[in-house]
Amino acid sequence: MSIIAGVDIGNATTEIVLADSSQDPPRPVAWDRAPTQGAKGSQRAAQAAARLLRRIERRSGHATNSVVLTPQVPVQTAGYTVELTPHDTGRLSILSRSAPTPSGAGCGVGIPVPVEEDPVLGQPVVLVAQDPLGFRDTAARIRLWRQAGADVQAVLLAGDEAHLLGMLLGEDLPILDRIDTSESLRCLRICVEVRPSHVVQLNDALWLHQALDLHDADAPALQVVTELLRGVRSAAVGLLGHLPALNPPSGSEYLQLRDGRRVPLIGSADVIDRLPVGSVMNIAIEGRSHPCDDAWVVDIPRPSTPQGERRQLALSLLEPTDGQFEQTMHAFHSLPGNRSIGGTPRCLQHPRRRLIEHRDRYGRRHYRCHFAAIDRGHINYRRWMWSTADACDRIDSGHQRGDG
Repeated sequence: MSIIAGVDIGNATTEIVLADSSQDPPRPVAWDRAPTQGAKGSQRAAQAAARLLRRIERRSGHATNSVVLTPQVPVQTAGYTVELTPHDTGRLSILSRSAPTPSGAGCGVGIPVPVEEDPVLGQPVVLVAQDPLGFRDTAARIRLWRQAGADVQAVLLAGDEAHLLGMLLGEDLPILDRIDTSESLRCLRICVEVRPSHVVQLNDALWLHQALDLHDADAPALQVVTELLRGVRSAAVGLLGHLPALNPPSGSEYLQLRDGRRVPLIGSADVIDRLPVGSVMNIAIEGRSHPCDDAWVVDIPRPSTPQGERRQLALSLLEPTDGQFEQTMHAFHSLPGNRSIGGTPRCLQHPRRRLIEHRDRYGRRHYRCHFAAIDRGHINYRRWMWSTADACDRIDSGHQRGDG
C-alpha cells in the first residue's frame, strides 16, 4: 500500500486526505481538517498542517509515503493613511465639512469665544466648547450667555454631542461637533451653517466675502472654499489672521519598481494597473522598506476630511518567494518517517493580481485581493486571497480553477 497525503491549506481551514495510490482510482483511507493557523502560506500555517497530518497518521494507522501540496506565499494586507497636499484656501480655514451629527438649522456668523468665559455683549459670537464630555455644562453655559443678552449665533463642539446639546437647548441653534477647537479659537470670525439638504450661504462667494469681511486678494481662496463645500449639509469656515504655510507630503511613501523607477504611493493604484505583472519589488512606508514580489494598492472610498489632506489606502503585498516553499517542505520533513514532498514552486514566479470590492448585508465595503500564479505553459490559477468578509469566497475568472 502506497499512501499519498493531499494537503490543502486554506484561508479558514486546512484539509488533508490520505489516499491509497496503489489502487486505480486512488481510494481515500483517512481525512480530517482543522482551523488554519496564522496567515495562509506562512510557516506557522505549514507547521499546523504538518501536525494535522501526524494526527491523522496516528489515528488511522497509515504512514504516508509522499505529501502533495500547493506552494503558497502569504499576502499581507493593511490600511494606511497618507498625507496629501492641502488645498490652498489662503486665510480661510474649513473647520468642518459634513459633520457626522449636526444639530439645529440656519446660518450664524460671529467671533469665536470659549463657552466658559464671561458673556460678551454688543457683537455676535460663535461659542466654542473644548470639553468633549461635558455637554450638560455646555448647555448651562449657553443658557447663561443667552440670559445675559449675548447674541449667540452658533456653537462648535470638540466632542460628538451636537444632537444631545440641541435637545437640551430646545431650539434651532446651528451646532457642529468633532471640531478642532484650537484652530477655531485662532480664527477672527467664523461662519457656521446647517441645512436639511445642502448649505446655501457658504456656497455663495459674494455672501461669504461680505460676512467675513474679506479682501480682494482672498478671491482665489474663496473660490476654492465654495467649491469644496458644494453639496454638503453642514459646514464651518473661519478667517485666520495670518496666511498659513502649506505642508506638502514628504514623499517618503513610494513603490520601488524593478526597472528602477519610484512611484509615489498617492496615485499608484492606476499606475500598477498598467504595469506588467510582478513589476513592484519594494514598498516604502514611514521610513521602512518592505520587499515583495508584487503589490496592489487601492484607494478606499471614504468621506472627505475638511480640507482633503488625507487619503485612506488598502495595501496588499505578495511576500518574496525566496525560501517560502523550502520552509513549507521543512515543516513536513521534520515529521518522523521518510516522505517525498511534491509541489511546483516555479508557478509562483509569474503572479497576477486582482482586487474585488464586496458589500456585506449591512452595506459595509470589504476588499479581497487575489494574487494568482500562472504555471508556465498552462492556464492554471492558484489564488491567495485576503478578505475582511468571507475568507472562503471564490471568484471565477473564466479560467480553469486551481487550488484555493
